[in-house]
Amino acid sequence: MIMFLEVIGIFFGNIFFWIITLSGYGVAIVMISFILYFSDDQDEKKPIIWKLNLKSVWRAIKLLLNPIRCKGTEPWKNNFSKSKVLLIVNLQVLNVGFFLWGAIVRPSISSYLLYIFVANLTTYTIYYWSMKIHHKEKITVPPMIYAFFAMAFWVSGIYFFANPPYSSGGTPAQSRN
Repeated sequence: MIMFLEVIGIFFGNIFFWIITLSGYGVAIVMISFILYFSDDQDEKKPIIWKLNLKSVWRAIKLLLNPIRCKGTEPWKNNFSKSKVLLIVNLQVLNVGFFLWGAIVRPSISSYLLYIFVANLTTYTIYYWSMKIHHKEKITVPPMIYAFFAMAFWVSGIYFFANPPYSSGGTPAQSRN
């Protein structure tokens, strides 16, 4: 799907492409927030499994409409956790920022997707490590070494991706100089 989006973005990166892409991204932001919030909602009779499909979209709409219709807020109260809400709010702010940046600037789709994936991965990694520290779980040496090298390679990779050492705007002879 991502490669298809990349190819379409390169060849047909017009306003309609960005409207469709950002619409899908906006729906995905909301749906992933629901999936994260209700991920621990386990009914003993029938466990609810959240997926990125139309059935989950309908379930999210019903969950949003229930408090408005005064039909109950138990699912919202049962799943409340400060740490979970903190993660969701941080991801919402980050992804809405990327959404607005994509709508205003319309960067190359490869850079756009890379920045979104790296920022979300970094946010979740920070959340994961902070929850391990908060719950006083032991962090052994190998994961700390892996984390150090991962961050070093992430930073250097983003730097070289954002500042390429060559320009494809000229001829091959000009790029050799």
